Amino acid sequence: MTVGADMSKQSFDVTVLGPDQKQIRRKFANKLSGFSELNQLVQSYGASSVVLAMEATGNYGEGLALFCYSLGWTVLVLNPARVKAYGIAVGQKNKTDRADSLTIAQFAQSTPGLHPWAPRSAANQELSQLVRERLHLQKLLAGEQCRLQTAKLWVKPMIQKRITFFEEQIQQLWKSIKQLLKKDPELCRACELISSIPGIGEWTAAVLLSELPPIDKKTSARPIAALFGLCPRNRESGTSVRGRTLSRGGRRVISHQLYMPALAALKHNALLRQWAAQLRQRGKKSKQIIAAVIHRLLRIVVGVLKNQAPFQVDWKGARS
Repeated sequence: MTVGADMSKQSFDVTVLGPDQKQIRRKFANKLSGFSELNQLVQSYGASSVVLAMEATGNYGEGLALFCYSLGWTVLVLNPARVKAYGIAVGQKNKTDRADSLTIAQFAQSTPGLHPWAPRSAANQELSQLVRERLHLQKLLAGEQCRLQTAKLWVKPMIQKRITFFEEQIQQLWKSIKQLLKKDPELCRACELISSIPGIGEWTAAVLLSELPPIDKKTSARPIAALFGLCPRNRESGTSVRGRTLSRGGRRVISHQLYMPALAALKHNALLRQWAAQLRQRGKKSKQIIAAVIHRLLRIVVGVLKNQAPFQVDWKGARS
């Protein structure tokens, strides 16, 4: 049995697809009582196995995912872009929560190779919240610093107070993040492995750990690169269109955070510096080279976590 859920802040719509493809439509409150009602509905049909599918919607779907995972259901958290493209391909006519839940269920049922979702550790969830809060404050700080440069004299003291407050909060958050990384052995080890890559510091390692999905021996770097919009994509049409670009979409925070490390890696990482020189000889432009280095850095990060070994210049996985 496949359950497609379209999440919103207060409620969620579901479409249940049974073996006979009979559609059951319901709407539940996005809280524990609603989760229990969904479970009662599914159990009333005596399903031996249940797949819950939902789009990645941040905190809105986390409660339902955790609840269903605890029941032993297979939970799929899907890329919204893929679900949208599937809806267009099958001719989805209406754009409503109810219609979207059906599209999600049909996509999950007809698409092979989807990886089940698993909750991250409590420490990793805490790290994610701290990192996102610090990134948010950094963005606010940059905005206030820009305003200070053009503000009138009589409002500058108020802006400066806000700048000082943001700087103190950012510093305090960084202390909390470092304490968390040292306290949790798994996060500490992972941070050390990522920081062993020339060009990547402790802060970038913390951001990567807060966003990356669980990585083990079977993890492939390509779907993770696609998740963050860093997967290369060919663009060819007829005889006039020829090119290669990034897939875009996905979580842009990783590409933004890896931009400066990519520039540092071009100076201090011998392997990537040599590889960038080869790209330059092939006629690649500076922006293309930086984008390629960002992609390669992410693949190396996945590699060191997958193999539980620090970065080595002669590591063959970095060249693939």
